[in-house]
Amino acid sequence: MPRTQETATTTRMVLDSGCRLTPMMRQYLSIKRGQEEGTVVLFRMGDFYECFFEDAADVARILGIALTRRGKVGGFPVPMAGIPHHAAGGYIDRLTAEGRKVAIAEQVEDPRDAVGIVRRAVVQVASPAIPYDLDKADPLGRRFIASAWGRGGRHVLVAIDFTTGEFFGMAAGDGEDLMERIRLLSPREMLLHMGQFEGIPGFRALLKAYDVLPTYLSQEYFDPLFTAGHVERLVPGHGRDEALALDPDVLRPLGAVAYYVCSTQPQEGGYAHVRPFRMVGDDGKMRISLPTLTGLGVLPGPGEARAESLLGFLDRARTPLGSRRLHALLLSPLDDREGILARQELTAFLAGRPGLLEDVRGRLGAVGDPERILAKVGKGRATAADLRRLAAGAEAALGIWRDVADLPGGVFERLSAEEARAVGGFAAEVLAQVGEGPDATAEKGGLIKEGVSPKRDRLAGLLKGASGEVARLEGRYRKETGVARLKVGSNNVAGFFVEVGRGHAAEMPERFRQRHTLVNAVRYVTDELLALEHDVLTARGDLERTERELFGRLVAKASRLAGPLGKTASNVALLDAFASLAWTALDEGFARPVLLEGSGMRLRGAWHPLVKASLQDAFVPHDLALGEGRSLGLITGPNMAGKTTVMREAAIVQVLAQVGSFVPAAEARVGLCDRVFSRLGAGDDILKGRSTFMVEMGEVAGIVRHATARSLVVLDEVGRGTSTYDGLGIAWALVEHLMDEVGALVLFATHYHELVDVVAAREGGVNLTMETRSRKGEVRFLYRLVEGAAGQSFGIHVARMAGLPPSILARAGEVLGALERRVVDPGRVPAPGAAPAAGGPAAGSGSAAAGPAAPSPLERELAGLDPESLTPLEALQKLYEFKKGVLPGDADGAGPGQ
Repeated sequence: MPRTQETATTTRMVLDSGCRLTPMMRQYLSIKRGQEEGTVVLFRMGDFYECFFEDAADVARILGIALTRRGKVGGFPVPMAGIPHHAAGGYIDRLTAEGRKVAIAEQVEDPRDAVGIVRRAVVQVASPAIPYDLDKADPLGRRFIASAWGRGGRHVLVAIDFTTGEFFGMAAGDGEDLMERIRLLSPREMLLHMGQFEGIPGFRALLKAYDVLPTYLSQEYFDPLFTAGHVERLVPGHGRDEALALDPDVLRPLGAVAYYVCSTQPQEGGYAHVRPFRMVGDDGKMRISLPTLTGLGVLPGPGEARAESLLGFLDRARTPLGSRRLHALLLSPLDDREGILARQELTAFLAGRPGLLEDVRGRLGAVGDPERILAKVGKGRATAADLRRLAAGAEAALGIWRDVADLPGGVFERLSAEEARAVGGFAAEVLAQVGEGPDATAEKGGLIKEGVSPKRDRLAGLLKGASGEVARLEGRYRKETGVARLKVGSNNVAGFFVEVGRGHAAEMPERFRQRHTLVNAVRYVTDELLALEHDVLTARGDLERTERELFGRLVAKASRLAGPLGKTASNVALLDAFASLAWTALDEGFARPVLLEGSGMRLRGAWHPLVKASLQDAFVPHDLALGEGRSLGLITGPNMAGKTTVMREAAIVQVLAQVGSFVPAAEARVGLCDRVFSRLGAGDDILKGRSTFMVEMGEVAGIVRHATARSLVVLDEVGRGTSTYDGLGIAWALVEHLMDEVGALVLFATHYHELVDVVAAREGGVNLTMETRSRKGEVRFLYRLVEGAAGQSFGIHVARMAGLPPSILARAGEVLGALERRVVDPGRVPAPGAAPAAGGPAAGSGSAAAGPAAPSPLERELAGLDPESLTPLEALQKLYEFKKGVLPGDADGAGPGQ
């Protein structure tokens, strides 16, 4: 909404004017000055949160609420906007979804005890990383706050998800490696000091591209001398931590995170729900980048729905815990044989017992989301329903572990007997004591069940008895006064009173003292009613305090048991994730992969899970064999014949195998890879001035730098974004490099048929193609992967299928034939490192002589024939056409030799 002159007053204008402030405005501005610039301050005023000045204008615009005024300060109009306290969560999280931070300034003393204005203080800062209402936050999303520090070519990254308690650090290499890890982590917020990482090209663009909110702190908060106290609150005993002693640089980003959490989420009881800090290394892990995961369709890309990814397909988890853990598993597959085999054993155990698996999955649904509830416990905002859900979930989890004692345990961190007893005792105590009703609160009653505390029961009985006492007094007063319509009532303003019509006022005895006169009635009070009011008010307050105290003890116990409760939740998350993988394996017919000792991949009857789910029985599975002297598979064939599907499914098999899952294949034997790389699809980066081809070359350069003989590389149509011969030259050189210098497992799909001879002439390569059949000018895609090479790409045929006009198709055929007749023999291309032939064209000249030759029209036509499908008459007709020199695509009727 437009801002008028009256509503354009800013905090800075008022502060700079030096005008006299009211006590309330002085308190508000003091709180506002203490917050980071751009943070909205919500100031508690009775039943509303109010905001003023520029905050009010922004909040009104974002939330679509009214912008009003609260008088003037020093001649300045004070813009104001407000939201109701009881519905604040939804409004606040709408503000944080817009990238804003919101500081909630609560009343921190009882108004009855206040001298002057009620004291207020910031009790929480909500942000994109820490939502105000955890119940409504995306249960499947991770919300990391990250910080990093670097010197030389090495960096350290620290991250915390305050909503679940996940807390860890990791070492990174150079700036490029740091950015790759940030992409995988996808934090909601990044803590920085001014000027940090300006020397890393693209760092700021990365934060913007991945919607990471930068939060700038003073550089002193990256100095351990200033943050040791904050770190101690989050990492008790950190001075004796051997991992931190081995890598003192981690204390810098750790200190920034600790300061930020402690200052924005103040908690008197500490941060028990935050898990012990740990350093996460790369040992035993496969490295895979986020662009690779999204390019392969393992995770959803920007603008894609979760259900459109492999993650969405695999996620059959029954708890948010399991869904989040499955996501984490796909981000970080293993490169450790023993670890993978332990996970495989768990998957096989569950998949091999369908009845048990179904029972376990049914019981997992009762566990809920204890990680998020523990975060609410830590913030002092757990409700009766939260505590009961936490207890019921813990009880369900313990029951599962008791009944599945023979579950392979190599991947779990089991609770000790003492921890299990403590968790079980807590769960039983909560379920026996905490009220079950939806309105079980201290204010409304029922927070604690009857029978838990004699004091609580006595006070509750007194309140119940008050209603009987009111009825008794009402009957006596009617009899005493003779007024049949006399009634005894109460409200929060007047307390207890006797009410009669104005016509009966003269009949009231002297001991009925008049309290209020209404339009049609008069209210009185008696000594008996005043005594009853005192007893009721005292009892209500005492009952509320007693129930809060009993409930607080249970909350404190949950906080003390956050460690074993968190361990229980972590075990449930793993079990649910692998139960999901086992259920998928049963449902989809996945096979347990065999791990090879060396490098290689041998698949029989493999499929792409999402494509097969769409095509059902029409999907054609694929066989693939790489390794044992065949490291690179060059895949040629028409568009739409399935080349990219084959490559994606091979990479998916590799990733799932190293996660510990079964894989989509009838049979799979795979070696372990240290990294998986992919270059699939096309995309530009206009904001950074990078074309599609530039982006492609940048990704290929990264692959060339980091791929090893133990890597899997998947490349699709490299070089097609530039001129034909430039692109062919790049693709040619890349194939040679990957085969001769790297030796990685490579699947390389291309329409450059000239590369077929390059691969065929080298040891370690195999030509593969998507099988097609051509008959009478019609092409049929068989979608089978076979050894061999495609003679042509059938691009014009695909264009015809897409509906291009016949005139354009005919002309395209003429041009294609003319171009193909000018391409020279590939034998003239020198070997790597050899000098150019004398008199040959200079490099980069663009001459056709510098490029390799494509098959002639006659060769293409012969390659496309299927002798078994031709009748004798058709074969004779073809021979007659060849003799006359009439070939498809030869518009001028010239023969193959002309």
